[in-house]
Amino acid sequence: MDVAEVCEDLLAERAGLLGAMGTLEVDLDAATPAEGWSVRDQLTHLAWFDEAATQLIVDPNAFRANRLPVPKLRSGSGSARSSSGTTMRPTS
Repeated sequence: MDVAEVCEDLLAERAGLLGAMGTLEVDLDAATPAEGWSVRDQLTHLAWFDEAATQLIVDPNAFRANRLPVPKLRSGSGSARSSSGTTMRPTS
């Protein structure tokens, strides 16, 4: 997959998400199946990663300068804790 295809895919994903959001009447603070995450958290997560992927493609140097450190897994726990205290577990 080349950069043009990745960009096209990101734009299609964004359009689909915005289209779905425009028709939903949902409590953004409602819980989701992801323990500790609200609908707002999930949407913010998707938006942040779409923006980060776009920046990586458009301006890799800015992406590298702006990236945050990856949380470290606690030894043997299989989970990590974000800076906000939310526990993140890998999915299978």
